[in-house]
Amino acid sequence: MIGYVKNGEVFLQDHFGNGNTKHKADIDLGGTEDITVIGGSEEEDKTTLEFSIPLHSWDSNDRKLEEGVEYKVIFAFGKKDNFTSYHKLRTSLMITL
Repeated sequence: MIGYVKNGEVFLQDHFGNGNTKHKADIDLGGTEDITVIGGSEEEDKTTLEFSIPLHSWDSNDRKLEEGVEYKVIFAFGKKDNFTSYHKLRTSLMITL
């Protein structure tokens, strides 16, 4: 999922990693947009994005998610509010659903 908040409006897209450091919109790769936007906000240097995704979307670009299983999540951010700018910093962590 990639997104930003601009002028109070939330923009989110379902993306798929198609290389070590690359990703494209899921729909551009033949998949489906499987995000439900819940909300978002931007304060000074902090952006919050709230969304939900199905545990199993049946999209070939999405992994089936299961409760109690640990998944690696990648976080990245950039200075510009768009879907194409370079991500200045990134990290990952493991989460359990």
